[in-house]
Amino acid sequence: MLPETGEGANQTREGRGCGELAVGGGPFVDALREEDLLVGEGGLEGRDAGALTSSAHAKMCFLDPDGSTHGCLPACSGAGPEGAYRKARLAECGRGWPTIHLRVGIPTRCLEPSTALPCGIARNASADYASCAFADRSCTSTVCACRTPACVGVPLFSAVPRRFIPDWSQTMRVELDAESRDALPTDWQRAFTWTEQQLGGRVVAWEPQPRWRPACVFELEKDGELLPLYWRGARGEFHTSTKPLMREGAVIDVLERHGVPVPHSYGVCEEPPGLLLQKIPGRFSLDRANDDVHRGKVLDEYLSALAKIHSIPIEEFEAIGYRRPADAETSCMGETIGFERSYRAGKTMPDPMIEFQLAWVKRNVPKGRDDLSFLVCDSGQFMFDDTGLTGLLDFELGYIGDYAADLAGFRTRDLTEPFVTPLGDVMRRYAELSGRAVDLRVVDFHTVRFALLNPLSVAHQVTNPVPAANYVQYLGWYVCYGRCGLEVMADMTGTELDSPSLPDERPSRRSAAIGQLVDLLDPKEAGDDGEAAYQLDRMQRTAVYLDRSDRYGAALEADDLDDVAKLLGHRPPSWQEADAELEALVLASGPERDAEFMRYFHRRLAREESLLYPVLREQQDATLPPLR
Repeated sequence: MLPETGEGANQTREGRGCGELAVGGGPFVDALREEDLLVGEGGLEGRDAGALTSSAHAKMCFLDPDGSTHGCLPACSGAGPEGAYRKARLAECGRGWPTIHLRVGIPTRCLEPSTALPCGIARNASADYASCAFADRSCTSTVCACRTPACVGVPLFSAVPRRFIPDWSQTMRVELDAESRDALPTDWQRAFTWTEQQLGGRVVAWEPQPRWRPACVFELEKDGELLPLYWRGARGEFHTSTKPLMREGAVIDVLERHGVPVPHSYGVCEEPPGLLLQKIPGRFSLDRANDDVHRGKVLDEYLSALAKIHSIPIEEFEAIGYRRPADAETSCMGETIGFERSYRAGKTMPDPMIEFQLAWVKRNVPKGRDDLSFLVCDSGQFMFDDTGLTGLLDFELGYIGDYAADLAGFRTRDLTEPFVTPLGDVMRRYAELSGRAVDLRVVDFHTVRFALLNPLSVAHQVTNPVPAANYVQYLGWYVCYGRCGLEVMADMTGTELDSPSLPDERPSRRSAAIGQLVDLLDPKEAGDDGEAAYQLDRMQRTAVYLDRSDRYGAALEADDLDDVAKLLGHRPPSWQEADAELEALVLASGPERDAEFMRYFHRRLAREESLLYPVLREQQDATLPPLR
């Protein structure tokens, strides 16, 4: 969910008409044309818009429909270390900046970021906060081209990064003839040939989805009709087994027999590994619902479908290979047991943060949770259209366990696909529809445990990445979900967390070279080649992370070692020795030191997050608000 920061944060994102952006006072007003300030079918053309929001002195005012001021807040406001850093970084900008007025409930379109920003901030949108003033899901790293209007009803500066998500698929649908098909990568040619052999007909169009796992939408022409299909490849560059896909296909078959809206499965291809599915129509993420009534209808339909899954006798899933947990404690640990096994098999160096969270989870397993259900695991994934729910997605990680774990999954899903409705209310609605009690403290436990799966699953890629890995994406998952889990843990235990202070910029002699690398990897150089754009974007994000590490990393590392010294009683000479000693201390300690470890690891992850911040995208400002 978008962060709730400052006045106006509780406004809903609604409305479909046109509005206006009023700017008053300050030096940039003269640089703006009248058409820059109007929102209409053509969108906004504000070359200086990025600069308007990049000031420590700019402020945003929300206007009610009658034109009166609803409330104002500094554009640089923000909760947590990111907001503190933003203010420190931009403190040099004090030159009488404008006020940005936004009309509540009126949609806006994206603005192209400035290429020559004040205070020495330059290059492109990957530089410090030089991002689009308004952004939707289809923004690239340098140009915002909104697919649909983004309704404004949250503080602007807090909202900017969360919607700053590239969508390379907008212009990638390709009609296939013999020549264009022969030009496709070999794996896709083989996938389409396999599909034609399985179903008959001919593949006539495709639309790739460049991401961390092979995926595409394509169309099969058969008997004069088009069948929309979806190819779900194996889990990325370091997973090639088809076993998880076969299990997912079997789960889909069970759910389909029980009337749960899911995509029909057409089978699994061994080479290239992939699950062939019916393409479900619609869109995802409830912040894209038409209005509150529509959103409530879709949510009720989804919760009802989830409750139906939880009510299917587990014997039907045992029949397709799933194991019943031996006891309630094993049930509550869920898929963590398997993830820990894989983590330890690939572990090459100490990781005291993961070891602490694992130890805490094992010490705090809820008692008496013996009501077993089949769980989708990575819950909250579904599609809908204007009429309602069209289908549920993603059952690859499913298992038999405590149904409260699926409710916890809503919280991490909400970070990237907002439910909009407060999640405590969502939990209570599930209880009403399912007839099952929901203990929010148990949901909190599962939130900590489930968030930890991300660090567990990517730890080996963070320390020893393969060339094809989207490194910053994995590191972002590790850092953000690790931090969010600690925050829920602290809320459960009444532990007060303190964010670290962030240092001044101190670039090395290599800073100019890294900056040039950032420019050279600009995704827009790929033109309409979506796959090439994705690869450039993947590498540019890493380059931006290295750029910021060059400018801030040494000071942050020194601060971290100072914190370690408070735990160990001495200051290790290097981060490697610090990690080894910290892990040994964590493993030797009991709950009496939990609060110290929570505070330390939270500060450590917040520091790393500040280096990643401009390229975190959907994970920027990620928080898990309390359920109560």
